[in-house]
Amino acid sequence: MKDKKVREIYAVFDRNKDFLANSSTAVASGKLNSILENLYSPGPSFQYIFDFAGRKFDFVSDGSETLFGENPLTFEPEDFVNRIHPDDIGHYVHCQEIAAHFLFEHIAKEAIPEYKVSFQFRIKDVNGAYKLFLHQAIAVAVDDEHNISSSLANHSIIDHITTHNNHKISFINIAGGKNYLGIGHIDDFGKANPTKQLVSLRESEILKLISEGFSSKEIADYLHISFDTVRTHRKNILKKANFNNMPQAIAHCIKEGLI
Repeated sequence: MKDKKVREIYAVFDRNKDFLANSSTAVASGKLNSILENLYSPGPSFQYIFDFAGRKFDFVSDGSETLFGENPLTFEPEDFVNRIHPDDIGHYVHCQEIAAHFLFEHIAKEAIPEYKVSFQFRIKDVNGAYKLFLHQAIAVAVDDEHNISSSLANHSIIDHITTHNNHKISFINIAGGKNYLGIGHIDDFGKANPTKQLVSLRESEILKLISEGFSSKEIADYLHISFDTVRTHRKNILKKANFNNMPQAIAHCIKEGLI
């Protein structure tokens, strides 16, 4: 019998089984590479692909060995769930429930693969210490009826940036469409904009690259823009909320689910 925590999570899947594929669907490598570019890793991270039909990991990155001392070939969903902080399990399940409502009731099924789901919770590392992680997940395979077959999740340590969990979830459109930020309850979807979009899409890209250690020149080269344009974006970001420095801006945007 599965652990109670795992059963609570799978119960969310059971309640939404009409929107989940009954069989596995292969993930196209080209699509996977494209999606990976939209995932944000400001610290040590690991990734997995979760197969909803089989309720198993189709892939686990080597980061599971580094961060948790877990062999990626034998690491199971139950192992992952049992590493979540006991006080954060309720939050994790709540976020899954909000995500199910958003993906299956609030938007068109065809738009599901366009949205990155983002929230935070604590996971126990290889040394037995709980670290705050940023969770991001995107559907990477759907069946002919647009039901989700599998999703790619990225988990990155962020407690060197912030130790504050905002206990909210954000839905970021990787195709440039409408974002839904700072959602704490299903009722928040009825509000015009629960959390204001503080930074533009380009500023968000620059913040992510800064937090990952890129210099302004490297950012300019990577985004194919001028060095002066990067400097202007940096100044604008600091002005928007009177941030004193870029680490403060990055910490705020992570806490509020803006990037």
